[in-house]
Amino acid sequence: MPKGRAKAKRQRNRERAARAERARNLPAGVPRDAIFVNISVLTNKYLRQGCSLTVSATMRLAYLVCGVGIGVAAVIGRIFFNVDTLLLVLMLLLGFSLVWQSMHLGMEPARQMMKQYTKAGEESRRHVYFATQDDFGVVLFNGVVRQFPWTMVDEFAGTKDTFTLTLKGGNPIVFIMDAQGFVKGSAEDFVRLAFDKIEPEPKGRVSAGASKMFRTLDNWSVVKAQAREAEARKKAERKAKRKARKG
Repeated sequence: MPKGRAKAKRQRNRERAARAERARNLPAGVPRDAIFVNISVLTNKYLRQGCSLTVSATMRLAYLVCGVGIGVAAVIGRIFFNVDTLLLVLMLLLGFSLVWQSMHLGMEPARQMMKQYTKAGEESRRHVYFATQDDFGVVLFNGVVRQFPWTMVDEFAGTKDTFTLTLKGGNPIVFIMDAQGFVKGSAEDFVRLAFDKIEPEPKGRVSAGASKMFRTLDNWSVVKAQAREAEARKKAERKAKRKARKG
């Protein structure tokens, strides 16, 4: 076996052993049939990322288009109509402000959540998430367990650091997860399960296109690619084992 592949295999084995060790001491409230367990401490960084992922992609696109449009109009006005320098600067600042806001529309909800967690105490930031083949749930810091069927989850999104699951409803509930916090199962396998189970509500063409664009900017495409790579790797390992048994 090549040296690089052997080193990668040893690393994967160490990670599996570490997850198995942590899984032997799972918190109370996690059902026995849980195939994934994730312990997340919701730092301000994760709250900001998670809230940003829940903002309407159409709204983000509207801010972005308006900001870029104002900036382009300012430059055209300066070149062809000799727009006053002060007006040019103000238009460019406004355009930049709208573009910036398109990337930070979730900051106000994030600030509100930060205040709530600060008021409740730092221990309230610790959530234990779990998933079975039928349900997704959370054990809160005070021991309260909330469990929901996968059919209630409307959207699943994320970055390399953070996952969010949004429940359906007029006032949707959002769960924010640390993508590195899995103590049972892996992040890649959880992504695969979530995509298999979640059926998002249909979106219009503009909304779907905007969502795809911003999910790419959020590196969500990287996360999905990692899940596909993990699945391909497992298939290759199973194929190699079958071949070894036949040989």
